Amino acid sequence: MLKIRTILTITMVATILVAAAVVTASAVASSKANQAERRLKTTTELLDTAFERTALRSDWLLFHNERTAAQWRKLHQQVKSLLLEAKQEFKAPPNQSKLELLLGEQPAVAGNFEKLEENWKAQQSGALDPAGAKRVEDQLVGEMTAKAQELVAFSKELAKESRLELSGAVRFGITWPVVLVVALALLVVADTLVIRFSVLRRLAVLLKGAEQVTAGNLDSRMDESGRGEVAELAHAFNDMAGSVKGKEILREGIRRVFSATLTEETENDIAGACLSLAVEITGAMFGFVGLVNERGLLDTKSLSEYGWKKCGIPESEAAGLIQNMELASFWGRVIKEGAPQLVNDPASDPDFIGTPDGHPSIESFLGVPLKDGGETVGIIALANREGGFRTEDLEDLQALGVALTEALNRRRAQDEVRIHSERLEDLVEERGAELGRTRDHLESLLSYASAPMIVWDSEFKVQRFNHAFERFTGYKVDEVVNGELGLLFPEETREESLGKIERTLSGEYWESVEIPILRKDGNIRVALWNSANIYDEDGDTIIATIAQGQDITERELAEKELKRALAELERSNSELQQFAYVASHDLQEPLRMVASYVQLLEKRYKGRLDEDADEFIGYAVDGANRMQRLINDLLALSRVATSKKEIKPTDATLALNLARANLDLLIKERNGVVTNDPLPTVSADEVQLVQLFQNLIANALIFRGEEPPRVHVSARQEGDEWVFSVRDNCIGFEPEHAERIFTIFQRLNPRSEYGGTGIGLAISKSIVERHGGKIWAESVPGEGSTFYFTLGGAAPLPPPESLVGEQGA
Repeated sequence: MLKIRTILTITMVATILVAAAVVTASAVASSKANQAERRLKTTTELLDTAFERTALRSDWLLFHNERTAAQWRKLHQQVKSLLLEAKQEFKAPPNQSKLELLLGEQPAVAGNFEKLEENWKAQQSGALDPAGAKRVEDQLVGEMTAKAQELVAFSKELAKESRLELSGAVRFGITWPVVLVVALALLVVADTLVIRFSVLRRLAVLLKGAEQVTAGNLDSRMDESGRGEVAELAHAFNDMAGSVKGKEILREGIRRVFSATLTEETENDIAGACLSLAVEITGAMFGFVGLVNERGLLDTKSLSEYGWKKCGIPESEAAGLIQNMELASFWGRVIKEGAPQLVNDPASDPDFIGTPDGHPSIESFLGVPLKDGGETVGIIALANREGGFRTEDLEDLQALGVALTEALNRRRAQDEVRIHSERLEDLVEERGAELGRTRDHLESLLSYASAPMIVWDSEFKVQRFNHAFERFTGYKVDEVVNGELGLLFPEETREESLGKIERTLSGEYWESVEIPILRKDGNIRVALWNSANIYDEDGDTIIATIAQGQDITERELAEKELKRALAELERSNSELQQFAYVASHDLQEPLRMVASYVQLLEKRYKGRLDEDADEFIGYAVDGANRMQRLINDLLALSRVATSKKEIKPTDATLALNLARANLDLLIKERNGVVTNDPLPTVSADEVQLVQLFQNLIANALIFRGEEPPRVHVSARQEGDEWVFSVRDNCIGFEPEHAERIFTIFQRLNPRSEYGGTGIGLAISKSIVERHGGKIWAESVPGEGSTFYFTLGGAAPLPPPESLVGEQGA
């Protein structure tokens, strides 16, 4: 029989081996649990980010703002990063293949979002019609939604796999150490039976405790009294059970924090649930949760009840009073440095500043930062744990901090989704009501529009038409609807009209297409038609065509009458040109002969006959000269409207200078002065523009007053026209004669007093009207007159100093 020392040695070696197995099993379990937790965190972040990216896409579709697009791209990059992390975590070939496929789809998703933006910009600029833009948008959104659903579904599968793995790791971490402890206990029992019967009782207690832990009673503890290996084993067992219980409480607490996002109403409630859990797990006496505000200060979101009571703050007022806290002491260091702080001797800490009156003293402190995307956004702080805080407390609080940050982000995302959903529902309801009103309006518009409107389907069957179409054709609705379109066309043009209609099925539409319509009474009316195609839901299939017509029968008759009148006018102009030819040749030739012989008679016999004869001869010479001038002026008037010269850009200053040169002798004879401002280039017949200036200046020189004549020409731009003015200091006329002076042969003064034929202003009016302008005059008797006329512009004014001109005696 083995000695006790040998048995103890064997027992010790066996115990070491079993303990090593326990440590190995615990390490394996911990590694598996950590791996499972890491995978679960990655898949949870991937799932949440995918949901948030989909929500941002919906937000962008509603408001089309650049900030939302930038946020979408940021989340898109996070999705890609999380997919890469998941690829590193999930090594199984099926998961690797699926993750590589999802990663490969992400550039296409980003490309679809860019196409959505380009599609919106094209619609806004008018490059793409709203219907076409909507079709493109629906297609792109459908593709992105399908890929998003695929990503979410696979993320859920990975999350489920991670949860199962975590659960298995937990079971492994509990079962195998317990099994190995039981084995160790049995080994000790065997040793005890040999060495000392009293050890058996303790091993029985140990076995009972192990059974309770195995059954799920994590509160079970063993008696640690006594000495030796059994007592040490009992202590180790109690520590292990406590650690397992703490981890289980932590996991359950994290689940409670995430559940709070579904049950609690505010962020403060979620923070309160997390703080209560932190106090429970660590054994701290009190603590608080705070978030950094826009000013960089801290707003308290939750304060433990013990802290309220110790500070003398009513619970209902606590959240409102502790706002905009300065970042100070070791708890401020948590936020400034973005790192956890464990201080079990606060008084010796260099940043310790004491506590305000009424605040409980700080005997120990533990604080961890709340991180969101690498940025410190808040803090969980605990104080006064009996015996001080441990490293395990720090690890547990960090895990709670991650859970709280995720829970708060999830709540905010849920709130945003809810707000957007409510807004979308309101928009859908408003859009539905608007579409209903639009449909009713279009129905009324179709039925009661003043223009004839008709709808036919792809088989050329009449589907409906309005009251105006009834009046236009003489048919009632029940006589035509569901009938053939050919009924409405005259036989001689029916095939041509049906051919035009058939082309609408290929997507062609009408713009002012002329089609004759056969009325019920047999009369034919001609209408000008415009059409539009009506498409099926797929946006490609034409199911009907709607056309609107305009009755142009009377217009066509009027156009025929106008063509006849134009032909008659052309014939009349031809006769007028013939008359001008006759006047310039056949009439002037005998007149020149009469004038020549009368002048010869005056030259030979003036002074040789009596005074009456000399006077009669003078009258004859004057009459012949006036007749010549009259015929020349009539000829000039007839040639204005029949001129064939091109109207082109003409320098008005050059035309004025030519007119001054033509009137040079008359200007000097009358001691006159002609000046001008800078004049523009206009669209005109250069010869007629010279004649126009010449007539108006000559009119001022002829009808001069006592002062030497002064004429000034200027121009101003009004819209697309130039308004010219010719101002003089002549004798003027009464305002009531302003229209009369432009009528042929109308004179306001005796011919004996002022020369001229009375045709010059009529020629001026004809010239201006030929150019599409108008002419008028303003005058004050005895002070002078101003003649105005308009011409179309061809160029801006030249520099003032280059064109100002003056001519005088």
